[in-house]
Amino acid sequence: MAEEMIKKTDPVDIKSEGRNFKRFAEKGDIVLKFHTHVVGGKLINISTGGILGVFDSSGPLPEMSRNVVIGLEIDGKGKTFEIEGTVIRVQPASIAVSQENIEIAVKFIDPTPEKKHELRNIVHSLMRKTRGISYRR
Repeated sequence: MAEEMIKKTDPVDIKSEGRNFKRFAEKGDIVLKFHTHVVGGKLINISTGGILGVFDSSGPLPEMSRNVVIGLEIDGKGKTFEIEGTVIRVQPASIAVSQENIEIAVKFIDPTPEKKHELRNIVHSLMRKTRGISYRR
């Protein structure tokens, strides 16, 4: 069970696509707010630069370059982290997930210092899980 938890949060190693941030696979609920819509989905991975989530394709979805507000609940304690972002990729979900779902990548835009700090704490928490060590400030 512990090994399964560690594998769940291993960094996703992608070097060939010019990524600036290590991404961590993490399960959790995600909400995208745009126009008058609120769309729920599942988090696939997160970094300090953005997120990737999977959403049901039958409902309204934001288009490319649309600004959205992202709501994340990662720790399971009911606390939601909200941050603004821009949709940078929309694609069919991998067949392993479902053919009826769409993956949406969102790049965080101009987070406030407080949001940056909170986001770093989330990512450092995932790093601690991955490495099995405590993080010192």
